[in-house]
Amino acid sequence: AHLNFLSNYVHNVLTSNTSQDITVSFTPETYGSVNGNLFISSDDPDDPEVSVELSGMGLAADIELSDEAVDFGDVEFRRSDTMSFDISNDGNVDLIISGMDIDNEEFVVDFSDELTIEPGGSVNIGVVYNANTLGDVAGEIIITCNDPADPEVTVDLMGTSVWVSEFELLSRICDRAWQLRDEGVINRGQANSICVKPCHAERHLRRDRTRTAINNLNALINHIEDFVEEGVLSQEDGAWFVFETNFIIDLIQEFGVAGQGGQDLISELIPETVQIESVYPNPFNSSTNIRYGLPEEANISIEIFDISGRQVAELVSGVQPAGYHTVTWNANGFSVGLYLVKYTNSSNVLVSKVLLTK
Repeated sequence: AHLNFLSNYVHNVLTSNTSQDITVSFTPETYGSVNGNLFISSDDPDDPEVSVELSGMGLAADIELSDEAVDFGDVEFRRSDTMSFDISNDGNVDLIISGMDIDNEEFVVDFSDELTIEPGGSVNIGVVYNANTLGDVAGEIIITCNDPADPEVTVDLMGTSVWVSEFELLSRICDRAWQLRDEGVINRGQANSICVKPCHAERHLRRDRTRTAINNLNALINHIEDFVEEGVLSQEDGAWFVFETNFIIDLIQEFGVAGQGGQDLISELIPETVQIESVYPNPFNSSTNIRYGLPEEANISIEIFDISGRQVAELVSGVQPAGYHTVTWNANGFSVGLYLVKYTNSSNVLVSKVLLTK
């Protein structure tokens, strides 16, 4: 019989004109159509071996991901970006997603309670990255489902929050005003009336006059609202100017003079010594994130060795800038066990242990 079928019959003797029922159990090890044969051997001279055809249908959900990692790239500090991936069901019964957990609060997934995906169907899942911490950020989504082969799968998340000074943000307001002028939405005088206030705010910021700069920006908001009320600007264009101006005011109030707050935050992201800050998760079952810090630019390598000392992967090789960085090791296809993460530069060698489980 096929491995998915099992008969309870071992050996027996039937007397003349008698019969015996044979029970065959079907335990599918995969989904889809399964076929086999039950072979019966006897001392019948005419039919010493006969067969019974067996067939059945294995039922199971089969989860598939369009992406095993979502990389947001650079996102401006205190801004948000949205990306997505697809979950599809290649099985022949409903795929039930019972949970999606994220291990980093800067990422938010569009999932509330439970999600059902029909066979052959797919669902797009949105992920939001709120860039509230400068530098490299990593996390993962742990997806729980009723796929018997993969009851738990993960999607790696990563992004980098970058600082943009208030000076750059102020210049964008003027750029947008002149863009609207070129498009014929406003005239030259109206564009000038918008730009003069950010220019005054910038001049005051450079002289450390934050209160006066904020007053200029509040005056700009009032001016934009008047333009919207008079029909000079659309609601959409007016909302953009007001949002961006309030965004700049919030940065000034929280971090001080333009640029200085960002530099203070960036300085916190440059360690005093070379370090492997964390390997997370550890233990892990598919991929792990290695976060390391450099006090200055350096030519480095990060390699993975098995317990016998054999190199099995090279994750980083080349010049890296000062600061904290994160690299992901995807260990699919590797044997379970203990591995060594080895960091090397011209004057340092650091080693950290990591455990791969299944």
